[in-house]
Parts: sequence; structure tokens; C-alpha cells
Amino acid sequence: MKQVKVKIETTVETMLGDKPVNEFLGDVADICHTSLEYSTSKYEGCETLYEDQEYEDYRNDMEDRVSVLEGALCRILDLLED
Repeated sequence: MKQVKVKIETTVETMLGDKPVNEFLGDVADICHTSLEYSTSKYEGCETLYEDQEYEDYRNDMEDRVSVLEGALCRILDLLED
């Protein structure tokens, strides 16, 4: 006598607004990856500025990085609002 195995699967797709949660999380991950990559990609340049005692340029570069990350957080919050 042959045995029959039955496998039942249920898929639940959760929506956040009009977008599937997985797609939303992918968007958030992209924003974070791009912003963090940009904000850390100038590391060596900043180190050189700091060593050369060009503190004004160093401070400006740091402010730029912070504003990039702040912008990323605002974009994520905008996604959450929608």
C-alpha cells in the first residue's frame, strides 16, 4: 500500500498601506545601505583633514555625513507615514 503525503501551505501577505511589508522593508534597507555607504565612504579623506589640522573642512564633512543620515531617517519616516 502506498502512502500519500499531503503538505498544506498558507501564505499571508501583510500590507503596509498599499505596499507589501517585504517591499517596504526592502525600500528601507536600500535607503539605509546607500546613506551609510555614502556617510562612511569619505573616512580616509576625513582622517587626512583631521591630521592636517584642517578642522573647518573636517567639521563640514562631518556635518554633511550627519545630514545624509538625517535625510535617510526622514525618508524612512515618510515611508511609514504613507
